[in-house]
Amino acid sequence: MLKGFFLLLLFVSLLNAVQRPKIALVLSGGGARGGAHVGILKVLEENNIPIDMIVGTSMGSFVGGLYAAGESPQEIENILIQSEWEEYINTDFNRQNIPMRRKYLDYTYPGRLGVGINAANQLVFPTGVLKRELLLLKFMKETSNVT
Repeated sequence: MLKGFFLLLLFVSLLNAVQRPKIALVLSGGGARGGAHVGILKVLEENNIPIDMIVGTSMGSFVGGLYAAGESPQEIENILIQSEWEEYINTDFNRQNIPMRRKYLDYTYPGRLGVGINAANQLVFPTGVLKRELLLLKFMKETSNVT
């Protein structure tokens, strides 16, 4: 009898699962431009479009993580506007001493970080442009209500 109940429950679950396609929201990075994701979240909510999965990179993962943690788009927008970002985001290098041509090329062709060898002849892999520890602490603070 119990086995039949679980089979019935499984069958009903499968019927519900195929009623609509699953929607995955993929959010990109881009620093401050990643804040545009909040507008997308607002439009999706206004149109009652459910989100089954959220993935993101860089700022997209920050915004997506806040949304997945239960923050509303308006709350996320408030966090983005009210945060003192210079406290949380540090670049791995001092851009003041980089020539303008190099800054232009870095802006025009982002993501050219590659594998290399450091001064100690060790293989090094790219870790990203930003030091993320402080941003991670900010995210943990903003999602501390999630258990």
